[in-house]
Amino acid sequence: STTQDPTAGRLIVQVMRPRTSLDEEKSEYLAAVMLAGSLAIVASCFAGYLLAKRILSPISAMTREAERISAERLSQRLPLTNPSDEFGRLALTLNQLFDRIEHAMDRMKRFTANAAHELRSPIAIMRTEAEVALQATRSGEDWRRVVEIMFGETVRLGELVDQLLELSRHDAGLDAIADDPRESVPIHALLADVVATFQLPAAQKNVQITLKDVPPWETPGDDVRLGRLFHNLVDNALKYTPPSGRIEIQATLVSAGLQIEFCDSGPGIPPEYLHMVFERFFRVDSARNRQAGGTGLGLAICRAIVEAHHGTIEARNHVTGGACFVVTLPGHPSDDTVV
Repeated sequence: STTQDPTAGRLIVQVMRPRTSLDEEKSEYLAAVMLAGSLAIVASCFAGYLLAKRILSPISAMTREAERISAERLSQRLPLTNPSDEFGRLALTLNQLFDRIEHAMDRMKRFTANAAHELRSPIAIMRTEAEVALQATRSGEDWRRVVEIMFGETVRLGELVDQLLELSRHDAGLDAIADDPRESVPIHALLADVVATFQLPAAQKNVQITLKDVPPWETPGDDVRLGRLFHNLVDNALKYTPPSGRIEIQATLVSAGLQIEFCDSGPGIPPEYLHMVFERFFRVDSARNRQAGGTGLGLAICRAIVEAHHGTIEARNHVTGGACFVVTLPGHPSDDTVV
């Protein structure tokens, strides 16, 4: 620095210090900073470990609980300590997933048991008839009766296997119908053809089948499977319609497409069973259904066909008595005339 003296004039003041002392202070400062930084890092890691352990402990607990849930213990669920936080919502989501898995497993078990029972019945009948026939000398007429019974059971067995295969294709997602307008099916014409095939058996039972005016409508899909859908519904109505009864089929245009109603004058369906009629092997009256020749899969196949065509199906009871099955199919109006 500089200063001004009145007598001496301008003076320059210089202060000097040994460099070694500065280097020592600098080294001490750096050592202190490194030590403080190291301690801060260690403390941060320890605090992070404790925080992560506290945060992840609920997940670890859920993992242990989830590992205890096996195919034999699907009824167990994860505990919900606080359903409003993230871990509670995660546990709730996993519990809902376990609910769906348990429901699917129960359905599979019921389906397997019912399928085994249905397959065993015709085989048992054929075996019994064969054993009885072999125990004594039979006339030609007796042998003919045995063969007719066994043939009927083999036909029933074949139909059951075909139905099971179709349902398995539906479960595997192999029956989805592409929305291709080039493969549209004229619903009005298909309904007329199906109803025409039932006029003779209906007349033999003294049942009147009426097909009311159906708006011209086309649905993208498979005409064979849609024909089977209508065939199953008309056949089901004819089975449960008493002599001198009636079956009415009518269609109307709704926002979702073409709505078709298949209504009969039979006994109807108990209200508590309306939501179950499309389940596989479900029968309101097992003995009566077997006597009518049903397997309990017809309506399940109807639902599979409708879903493959992106439609809906539901069961109702008519206000005047009897059952109604309502099918709604997407599509577009056609240029054909009304049936």
